[in-house]
Amino acid sequence: MPLISVQRRRKDKRAKIPTTAGADRWVSRHRIYRMETMKLFISILLITFLPAFSSCTNGNHEGVAIYLIENDIHPQQLSTLDHLELADTPFLTEKEIISYQKETHEIDLTADGIKKLQKMDIPVTGTAFALCVNHEPIYTGAFWKDYSSVSYNGVVINTTLVSQEIPTIRIQLGYPNASFFRGDDPRSDPRILEELQKAGKLR
Repeated sequence: MPLISVQRRRKDKRAKIPTTAGADRWVSRHRIYRMETMKLFISILLITFLPAFSSCTNGNHEGVAIYLIENDIHPQQLSTLDHLELADTPFLTEKEIISYQKETHEIDLTADGIKKLQKMDIPVTGTAFALCVNHEPIYTGAFWKDYSSVSYNGVVINTTLVSQEIPTIRIQLGYPNASFFRGDDPRSDPRILEELQKAGKLR
């Protein structure tokens, strides 16, 4: 009797041990569950953070743009400023630049860019601007009109003749001519030319 009892207990104990095939199926299901959970977690992260990351990236790489200066700064005061307060958004963006001639510094603009210039109310003392690369000011200057009798010793964009038929502006030195300019010519700054080259707009 004792022997039979021991054998039965051993038999019952063996019956409770899962088979190898069953254990493999359990491990396989567990791995699949973990993989699906991880995929779901990664998808949630991408949906949550990717738009914000893209926005930040694009904001830091707007390319070449021209900003107006806040607080109606007189162009003659630009050289005395330690800090520039730029407008919240660029006045002319890289998208509105069709091409840039590096030898003459002439810019062909889109129709939208031309409309912006035509709507400007430029006083005889000019309207200050800053040419920026990725929101970093490279140099300052002023939009000007031919009817002005005031001279200027900085960089000038004369908008008098710009139109849909003549969609070109030229960044020039001094007004009414280059003899009035003082300082170093900043127009061929490598940061500007490199950015325009990357954008396929440099000629």
